[in-house]
Amino acid sequence: MTFSDPTNIEKNLNKDRFLHVFPNPAKTHLFIDGPDGLMVSIYNAIGEIVLRSANREIPISSLNKGIYYLKAEDLKGNSYSQKVAID
Repeated sequence: MTFSDPTNIEKNLNKDRFLHVFPNPAKTHLFIDGPDGLMVSIYNAIGEIVLRSANREIPISSLNKGIYYLKAEDLKGNSYSQKVAID
């Protein structure tokens, strides 16, 4: 099941996939635990991409404090998104 929120970030609710993003809130880095081949995009509150990474450890010290939206997409096009707080 897929739907879009007001920020136009697609959310996929397929319970067969698992993605763990930690810590949340984060200060200097976000760590991603999930399927291989993820491309991670981080969006600000108005839907602009502020960071993209294919790494499992993402430095976030360049981002201002606030709430962001993280979207991860795997090689098959499956996606997962969640809010993350930068402290």
